[in-house]
Amino acid sequence: MLLFVVHATYANRVNVKIMNHLRTDVEISKEELDVLKRNNRGDYPSDKWKRYNQLNATMQSKFSSYIQDIKYKIGSNANVNVTDDAPSTIENFVLDFGFFCFLDELPNGTTSENSPGIQACYTFYFFIDLIDPHTKLILDVYDVKASWTTTELLGAEEMSKMAYDLLLKEDQMPKVKEIEEAIRKNTLYNKATIYYSENEQVADGNNNGQITVSNIKDLLTGEARHNTVCRFKLEAERGTFTDTGTHWVEFDGKDEYYNNDKISFGYQSYKCSDYDNNKEFDTFTLTEIMQMAESSANEVQVQKIKFKCAPTYNIYAHYHSDDFADAKVVWRNVEIVIPSDLDNMKIYNSNDFKGSEDEIAEQMKSVEIPYALNIAGYGKEYYFSQCESEYETPEEVSMNLLSGEGTCFIDKGSDALNSFSIEMIPEAPNVLKVVLQFDMYVGESKENSMQMTVGTDTEMNGGTNFVWEQLDDDVRQKLQAGESAQKVLTNKGGSKLTITFEPN
Repeated sequence: MLLFVVHATYANRVNVKIMNHLRTDVEISKEELDVLKRNNRGDYPSDKWKRYNQLNATMQSKFSSYIQDIKYKIGSNANVNVTDDAPSTIENFVLDFGFFCFLDELPNGTTSENSPGIQACYTFYFFIDLIDPHTKLILDVYDVKASWTTTELLGAEEMSKMAYDLLLKEDQMPKVKEIEEAIRKNTLYNKATIYYSENEQVADGNNNGQITVSNIKDLLTGEARHNTVCRFKLEAERGTFTDTGTHWVEFDGKDEYYNNDKISFGYQSYKCSDYDNNKEFDTFTLTEIMQMAESSANEVQVQKIKFKCAPTYNIYAHYHSDDFADAKVVWRNVEIVIPSDLDNMKIYNSNDFKGSEDEIAEQMKSVEIPYALNIAGYGKEYYFSQCESEYETPEEVSMNLLSGEGTCFIDKGSDALNSFSIEMIPEAPNVLKVVLQFDMYVGESKENSMQMTVGTDTEMNGGTNFVWEQLDDDVRQKLQAGESAQKVLTNKGGSKLTITFEPN
C-alpha cells in the first residue's frame, strides 16, 4: 500500500489530444473491386470503388494538415486544453476522428431526372470519439454530416478538399464546452470504498492503522500520470491522519489511479471516553473538491467504520466475614486495556515528568493506558487500567457491621488507602496482578473506630488481607474481550473477597 505524503499538487486544466490519424474504411482489395465492377451492370461508373479507395487514402494523408484548423474550431477554455502535441504523461483524453463517405454517382453522360444536370451526390460522415486512453472508456461520440451535389464526377483530391472544407464550415463540430461537459459528467463520482486496514480496531487514542480509499466509481477516468483531473479530500470526524496531524488529507485522482486503484493514509484512532454518544464509530467523508480547474463540493462517499472502545468496567469488591462485617464498594467506569503484545506499549521515563507531586499528577492525566513507566534504578512498571476517580476512591454500595451495634464506613479522603489498578512491576516480571484495596473503618462511632484496609495489596495482615499473586488466564482473556469476569478470594481467617468486573 502507498503511504501517502501530502504534497502541493491540485486538479487543473486537462489536456484533450487530437489524434494525428484518421480512421477510414479498410481498403477494398483488387479482388473485391473486380466483383463490384462485374456487379455494376452499367448502372455505376466502373471506377467508383477504386476512387473510393483513393478518397480514403487521400483523407488519411491530408488529415494532419487540418489538425490546427480543427483545434481552432473546437477551441480551448480554462478547464480544457485541446492540443495536438501533449506527451502521453499529461494526456488525459483523446479525440479520435473517423471518416466515411457515401458516393451516389450516375454513369458518365447521365444526369438526374429530378435534378437536371446533377450527376453525383456525395455524403460524408465524420465520427469523433472522446476517449479516455487509459481505461479505453468512450465518454462521448460526436457526428458531423454533410452532403453536396455536382454536375460531374469528382476525383479523390476534389472530394477530400470539399469534405474537409465542409467539416470546418459546418457548425456540427464539437465545441470545447461540449467536451468539458462530457468530462465533467464522467468524472462526477458518487461512490467509493473506504476501510480500515488494522485488525485491532480499538478507539483508545493510541491505536495506529491505515485508512484506505479504493474503487472510486470502480475506476477513475482520464487520469494522466503527471496531470490529474480531480482532487479529493478525506475527512475523519474523530480520528487524526498522521501525515497531516489533522482530521483531513487531500490527494489527486492520479495518485490513486497509478497505485492500483487504492491509496492509504496513516490514521490514529480517537478515544471513546472523549465522546458521549455513538462512541464506537468514526465517520469518514470523501469529497471531490476540484474537477479540472474548478472547485467542487461533490460528496462521493460517507462511510461509518466501527471501532471497539477501550472497555470500561464497574469493579465491585465485596468483603464478607461472618459475625464481623459485610462491605461492598464499586469503582465505576474504569478503563482496562490489556494488549496481547506488550512489546508495542508506549514507554515513558520518570524524568519525562517534572515539578511538584501535584504537577506530576496533572501531567500524568494526559497519559493513556496501556503504558510503561521506566524508573531509573528500579525498572519498568506497566499499567493496564485507569480509574475515573482522581484518588481511585470507590463508591459505597453497602456497609454493614455484623457483630453488635456500631458503624462501618470507608475513608474517602486523599490520604486514604484506596486504589485499584492492573499492573506489572519489576519484582515480578510478566506477572499481571490486581492491586485492589479500600480503607474501611469499623467501630462504635466514626470518632472511635479502627482502620482495617481490605484488599489484595494491603500491608495489614489479618482477616482483611487477601493474596492474589497473578491475574488468572481466564479472567485476563475475558477482560481483553470486554466480557464480565469474577474472582473469589478466601483468606486464612475464612473471610471472602469477591471481585467482580462488570462491563459497561
